[in-house]
Amino acid sequence: MIFERQDYQQDCINNIINLLKDFDFKKHDANNLKEVFNNFLKDKVSAFGLSDKLNIDILMETGTGKTFTYLNLIFEINKIYKQNKFIIFVPRKAILESVKQNIKLTKDYFYNQYKKHLKTYVYSDIKSLSAIVNHYIKNKEGLLEEVNYNSYEFHIWCAPINNRPNILVFDFDPDQNLDLSTLRNSIKLFKKVLDKQKEL
Repeated sequence: MIFERQDYQQDCINNIINLLKDFDFKKHDANNLKEVFNNFLKDKVSAFGLSDKLNIDILMETGTGKTFTYLNLIFEINKIYKQNKFIIFVPRKAILESVKQNIKLTKDYFYNQYKKHLKTYVYSDIKSLSAIVNHYIKNKEGLLEEVNYNSYEFHIWCAPINNRPNILVFDFDPDQNLDLSTLRNSIKLFKKVLDKQKEL
């Protein structure tokens, strides 16, 4: 299968890679991330404020290739910053199947680029809760809530079980008829829930 990278996708990846160049991945310090953001945004116009949390929010419209973009970004972050554990949460089983299909379809493409394959684990129900917690997250209550809402998660490259994830990706993939302001408000609400989970 032939994949054609779009300029805006590559710009997104390059911006994140450049943004993270001075980030200390060993400390995972929110102040360091804020400083990195401030340095990155010095000569740029931004409509978003900075928080004291370890978050980088990337918004892409439905149908613009965001799954391909964040899969590509995973490979780039692994290659450049040697990070090897990523978690992807998706809100519905249909999106999970789409992400799995994307991983399958892009397997050879990314292997040709990076000489690596993604190793994935899917957790999708209450039976998976202890496996998720044992693999990477300490806050059982927060994960229970995600499982109850049919969230799913991938564990990529089989990273050590006692480390925290390097990156969390939340793929909302809303209906194309959903009002943009409703989506933004939903994401802000979701972010407030995450901000309360200090372990994340």
